[in-house]
Amino acid sequence: MAKNNATDNRQENGDQITANSERSKRGKHPNSQANLRSYKPGESGNPSGRPFKKEKLAKALNGFANEIDNPWSLDSENPITNKEKVLRSVWRQAGKGNNYCIRMLSDLGCLDSE
Repeated sequence: MAKNNATDNRQENGDQITANSERSKRGKHPNSQANLRSYKPGESGNPSGRPFKKEKLAKALNGFANEIDNPWSLDSENPITNKEKVLRSVWRQAGKGNNYCIRMLSDLGCLDSE
């Protein structure tokens, strides 16, 4: 039985068979080209920018940042806020050799001499 069909010849040669392969290459089909629209100079495809992850959590945490950590502390003359407590903790952990805290302070430039 002789195979003279073009589809059978392509299958024997290992070529891929698709409906558009004979007419246009990938992304060059007229229907694909009709959907494309270029942006004007200075115009963005995402005007709001990338959304901030965990925005609600950040707002909630910022609400507690300036609260006094422990109003019943023995050092009531110099109360520290939650934010100050966390910052001091980062420095304290870096001083104990915590590599993550050391790297964070280094990346932020906090360990550079002035």
